[in-house]
Amino acid sequence: MRLFGWRRKPAVPDPAPVLPDPPDPLERLRMVENELRQVRLQVEFMRTRLSCYVGDGIALTYLADETPVFVNANDIGGPFNLLNGGKYEEENVETLLSFVTEDTVFLDIGANIGLYTLRVARRVYPNGKIYSFEPNPQLNELLTRNVYVNGLGSIVQSFQLGLSDRNCTATFQYPKGHLGGGHIDRPGAMSDHVAVEAEIRRLDDLLGPDFRCNLVKIDVEGHELQVLDGMKRIVENSPDIKILFEKLTPNSATDTAVEEYFSGLGFELYGVDEDRSLVPLGSGGLRPWAGYAFAARPGTIEGGLRRSRLSIYGGQMFKGSSSERGVARQRASYGEMLFHGPYWLLRSGVWRFKYHGRLHGTMRICILEQFGYLVVDFPIEEGSTEHLFIAQRDLAHFECVAYAATPETEIEFDRIEFIREG
Repeated sequence: MRLFGWRRKPAVPDPAPVLPDPPDPLERLRMVENELRQVRLQVEFMRTRLSCYVGDGIALTYLADETPVFVNANDIGGPFNLLNGGKYEEENVETLLSFVTEDTVFLDIGANIGLYTLRVARRVYPNGKIYSFEPNPQLNELLTRNVYVNGLGSIVQSFQLGLSDRNCTATFQYPKGHLGGGHIDRPGAMSDHVAVEAEIRRLDDLLGPDFRCNLVKIDVEGHELQVLDGMKRIVENSPDIKILFEKLTPNSATDTAVEEYFSGLGFELYGVDEDRSLVPLGSGGLRPWAGYAFAARPGTIEGGLRRSRLSIYGGQMFKGSSSERGVARQRASYGEMLFHGPYWLLRSGVWRFKYHGRLHGTMRICILEQFGYLVVDFPIEEGSTEHLFIAQRDLAHFECVAYAATPETEIEFDRIEFIREG
């Protein structure tokens, strides 16, 4: 007898899903690299805006090269830019720094909180000298703090006074919320300004008859001609002096007089462009210019008018590079270090390394950031002096390290130059 009943059909498995082809390993690496780049950009955004309010309207922030700096936090001028990325007037700062040597004497006239003072001081320490002038007591206090916390007191001397073509006291008017816009009293209502009495001096009288300097920055809100008249002897006595000065607007009342002042002393005038190049102004060219202008005697602008460049001298290096009369000498065996330094800021871009000196053997150059992280390395052989490399990002605490790459390597140089090509 057969029994018929219900019988469940055997389970049929679902069809296997169609999987996409695995990504190409190189494409996957590119995806990861792009994600890391986005993370780095976000971290960089936070790092360059790291600030701390310390009270009394003062904040502690950092310049792009990680120099700590106190700023008046409620100021809508330069301090706002420093709190929002650590950079301000970079084209002017870089142009000025391109002329700095290891023993530069620099005058910062209208120093404010000391942005130019700090940037130049990092380059000239410990052999250079800086004289900073700021008449506003609040700004001068911040300048003094910034010099102190960065350990620069041995090379920076600050003066709480203004400069002009006479010795007296004067009333400075400062717009509320913008101490960087202070100017000597002008006719008209000043209800939205704060008045400050300050001493003003002729620089020729203050620094003495034999004083000389190499670099000057003047930012005095339209009072540049009077400052220049008060320092004429210093200008005449300083053969390689270069002067960066603010030119607020086109067609200023003193443009012709300023141009005559410099032409009478044998200077040529240039405008400072956004790409860090000097634009020859020629006769009558100062009047239509607005921004910063630059004055130098003919034949003193070494390296051309493109100023996105920097030089490192033997005295700014470490590892005992003996320096005598501006020439550094060192000898090392294979693998030993020849020199290292200087822990500055190197902007992102394509750079040309250029060795100015004599080389016996081969040296390996390492470009590092943040106290030891390798960015790129390359050889410099006997008979060659240059190499192109790329910095994908701004390099804080940038360092150039040289190692001997032959059994005996000997160097003798006056400087190493970095020229930004793009």
